Formats: sequence, structure tokens, C-alpha cells
Amino acid sequence: MTTLQLALSELKRMTRGTLPKLALIALTCVPLLYGALYLYANWNPQGNLDKVTAAVVNLDDGAKKDGEFTRVGDDVVENLEEDGTFSWAHLDTRKEAEDAVASGEYAFALVLPDDFSAAAGLPRRLQGCRPGRP
Repeated sequence: MTTLQLALSELKRMTRGTLPKLALIALTCVPLLYGALYLYANWNPQGNLDKVTAAVVNLDDGAKKDGEFTRVGDDVVENLEEDGTFSWAHLDTRKEAEDAVASGEYAFALVLPDDFSAAAGLPRRLQGCRPGRP
């Protein structure tokens, strides 16, 4: 008996009664349903991010750069709002943001510290570096 004949005889044996036919249908449909649900759940995962509410706290005091006072934190917040990826809520303190995230009111919070402009103007890791050398 060849492999093909063996497979055909097993298929015939498995489809003789009603219960074996139902078992074959179930064995075929379960992975199909699992795959369909998986695809549905992961289809366009970023499509509804605008419905996610996040908190932003801008504590930036600003800094002088090239003799001009600037607040990089304000620019970052403005760009976040223009982007529209998330629905941003403005909060005043870090504690308020932490409590709101802990209570589930917001998905997450972005806190820009008071020295944000100063740190953005001159990164510490680049001080004293020469071009071409780490």
C-alpha cells in the first residue's frame, strides 16, 4: 500500500459516520476562527490612537541659548498637539499626572522637567567631544 492509498483509505474511514465528519469540520474551523480573530484584533493597531487620552505636564522653566531665552517644552507640547496621534490633556503638576494615570483617567503621562530647555540645548554626553570621536 502506498502513502497516497493509505491517506485516501484513512480519509474514507474518517468520513463514514456523522461524528467523524463533525470532528473534521471542527478541526478545520477552530484554527480558521483563531486566525480570523487574531487578524481582526491586530488590524490597524494605530488607527484609534486619537481616542487614547494622555496627560502632558510642562514644567519647563526655559533657558538661554545663544543669548536668547527659549522654552523648548512649549514647542514640544505644541508639536504633540499638532500631530494629533493622541488626545492630550494639560495638567499642572507631576503629582496630579501620577494620580490621574494611577486612577485610569489617562493612559500615560508625559512630564517635561523644569530643566528641559537647558538639557535640550547642550546635552551633557556631548560636552568635550570632538567631531568624529565618541
